[in-house]
Amino acid sequence: EESDSEHSGSDNSGSDSDSQPSGHGNRDTKDKQPKDKKQAASVSRDNLPSEKELLKLYSRHGSETFTRKKLKSVAARRLRTKLDRSTKENRQIIQETAAINSILNVEEAGFLQPEGPLEKTVQASQEFLKSSVDVQTARRASFRLDLSSTLLGPYKAKYAPNSNHVLLFGHRGHVSLMDWKQAKLGSELYLNETVRDGTFLHSENYFALAQRKYVYIYDNSGAELHCLRKHLNPTHLAFLPRHFLLASIAENGKISYTDTSSGEIVAELRTKCGTANDFTRNPYNSCIHVAHGNGTVSIWSPSVGESLAKVLCHKGAVHSVSVYPDGVHMATSGADSMVKIWDLRTWREVMSFQHFRPVTASSISQQGLLATVAGPHVEIWKLFGSGATSKVP
Repeated sequence: EESDSEHSGSDNSGSDSDSQPSGHGNRDTKDKQPKDKKQAASVSRDNLPSEKELLKLYSRHGSETFTRKKLKSVAARRLRTKLDRSTKENRQIIQETAAINSILNVEEAGFLQPEGPLEKTVQASQEFLKSSVDVQTARRASFRLDLSSTLLGPYKAKYAPNSNHVLLFGHRGHVSLMDWKQAKLGSELYLNETVRDGTFLHSENYFALAQRKYVYIYDNSGAELHCLRKHLNPTHLAFLPRHFLLASIAENGKISYTDTSSGEIVAELRTKCGTANDFTRNPYNSCIHVAHGNGTVSIWSPSVGESLAKVLCHKGAVHSVSVYPDGVHMATSGADSMVKIWDLRTWREVMSFQHFRPVTASSISQQGLLATVAGPHVEIWKLFGSGATSKVP
């Protein structure tokens, strides 16, 4: 309280407090607004990292900060003065950037964090979130898509590489392509045939569907372009964007790779483990991870005739498998209600936790958040980074 009163007194007396801002200047913003950028940059600088950590985090690429010892070694006076001035400006920019990031907390975006053990994130409704965000985000959240009345589900969703378009497809043949940010429908199909899986190709203009007997490729207008008859009875699809390969796995466990630029079959591999429960691509090296009913996960590449590795992950069947964006860790869930994280470099289990019921599907976001589906319940876990825990989602 004494420091606040002293600071307010110095502002009223007209002293040079603008050139030397205090760390508590943000408490008097209601009475008096900051006059220049230096005083505005002094907002919320408490609990900042050390100077070395700030230089490492927020330094510009190619810029160099000179210490007093380095400046003394410079013989030219003008050059020494110029380097000293640029160093002070760089440090000031770093402090301003750190203060802004500490206010906005931009590095921790993408999830809800409860303040205490009694608070549950399920209590945060959509109306509450709309009242807490900016106007543009709230306008996007006003769009609501209700597919429960169609009776053509269950539905699955796949996002395009640009993250602006989403492909929705129901099990009974209802397919729609839309721009979810602008809430615009691109195309809609009623195939009157079972659709088991789907995926976008190299852009949002083309997508593939694993239908009852074959794999079909469509464009963004809904026109059928190709029918891949060599992909018989497909259950899952995956696209390798760096290789332009479309991979599918059949009911008998055969993996087929097709070059989308030429339409030719590149490789056909047999897993010899029956129908796969899940089929996903490693975003780091484009290897295919297949979840089997015998508790193992196998990893495949089109250039190798056999599996690259097989990992015994669960005592029962493996329901889902997901790979983190860095390609280092793999998340699996099984019929034993366990969720396990594996290190793909050592093939060892990093962590595991018991779920209240078997997890049937899982997915990992670009920020490294793990989403698990167990019946009607969806939980999001942060298992790596600051604030990571495997006890509370």
